Amino acid sequence: MSESLPTPPPLPIAPPQLPVEVAHAAVIDPPEAPLSAVRWPIPLLIGLVVLNLAFVYFSSLLVGRAGIMDAFTQDGAVIVLTAVIMLQYLPALIVALWWARSHGATFADTFSFRGFNVLPGIGIAVGLSLAGRGFGMWYVSATRMLGIDAPTTPDVTHLFPLTAVGIAATVLVAVIIAPIAEEALFRGVLFAGLRDRLGFVSGMIISAAIFAGVHFSLYQFAPLFMLGLMLAYLVTKTRSIWPSIVCHAMFNGVAVGLLYVLRAIGVGS
Repeated sequence: MSESLPTPPPLPIAPPQLPVEVAHAAVIDPPEAPLSAVRWPIPLLIGLVVLNLAFVYFSSLLVGRAGIMDAFTQDGAVIVLTAVIMLQYLPALIVALWWARSHGATFADTFSFRGFNVLPGIGIAVGLSLAGRGFGMWYVSATRMLGIDAPTTPDVTHLFPLTAVGIAATVLVAVIIAPIAEEALFRGVLFAGLRDRLGFVSGMIISAAIFAGVHFSLYQFAPLFMLGLMLAYLVTKTRSIWPSIVCHAMFNGVAVGLLYVLRAIGVGS
């Protein structure tokens, strides 16, 4: 659930630079120890992604076509839709947990919910989130200068009504539910499993490509791929998905906040 920012004014076609502290920390020397507590079979990793996509698609189709929301008040429909979005992630995560527990892994080690060095970990997470947003803004400007305009698709702030409950649901979905669930699946399981079997570079590239691809937006593939690379690096650096959750949440949160501000002043409403 990663939304791009509205189109900014054209900028020079030169990619943004990483913050100094992030650039200094970006000497990647992956530890020899496996990142995951279990050795994930690659067919299982692919199956988990397919299972997640299947539940996202069919639950959305069911809710949309069955008219379930019509039986609720506006706020009631918001709560139901939020619950449906949360439940979309659960089947794949439950299967992953069941398989890992059957091989002796704990919940924390299954998804890499481990402790980490807080200050440098959070510092790098914040720096990478800002770098990711900077890259996204540069990408939109660069594509516009090449004559490629962003498609006019609804952003996350249009998923729910512009009410107190709707805004709270948007923040809950985009800044809490999606970052936790997606980091657990795509970094804690998919990237960790691919990295331990294929190596850091291959695991990072493949997992980032899958992460970008499952958002089904050709235009946003490059920014989301870059975000996936950053998040995979962050998990490798800290051996925990907590910093990547912070980075992902901040990445989404900045977009949500600015989108609401732009709607309030009548831009993109």
